[in-house]
Amino acid sequence: MESYKEMLQSWFEEDLIIPDIEAVSYEEVLKILSERLCKKGYVKEGFYEKLLEREKDSPTGLPIEGDVKAAIPHASPEYVEKSKIAVGILKKPVTFIEMGSKDRFVECKLVFLLAIKDSDKHLEFLKQLMDFFVNGADLERIVRCRNRREILQFIIERLSKNGR
Repeated sequence: MESYKEMLQSWFEEDLIIPDIEAVSYEEVLKILSERLCKKGYVKEGFYEKLLEREKDSPTGLPIEGDVKAAIPHASPEYVEKSKIAVGILKKPVTFIEMGSKDRFVECKLVFLLAIKDSDKHLEFLKQLMDFFVNGADLERIVRCRNRREILQFIIERLSKNGR
């Protein structure tokens, strides 16, 4: 059985970390990240459309303390071929609707797009990610960094410490 760190290493990859995204809407950000996952064969056709549907029904913007806000969009596991997480770092924040709301908004500069096949692991990882997001300094460090390898190593190291 793989360790939590090994699982993270299989879910994150350098090519799925996209710094300096220029977008004007969350739909555009999700399109960029979804296309990257789709081109690599990690998600099925229709993933992006299901992602938008889910985001409209259950928004994922997080009102995190500090200057850097994040969103954790995800779609149904049946559109996932291989579990992966794409990370988008935006040049300028875009507006997401706040999780648990229909009329509060969050200006997000960081997006973790989850494409996870196993529902149990998905829920477990969401809890770890929420713990990770509590530390605004960690999010600011990710946003400031432009080196994808460093971002990848930092995320895995920090999430591994929070995990089991």
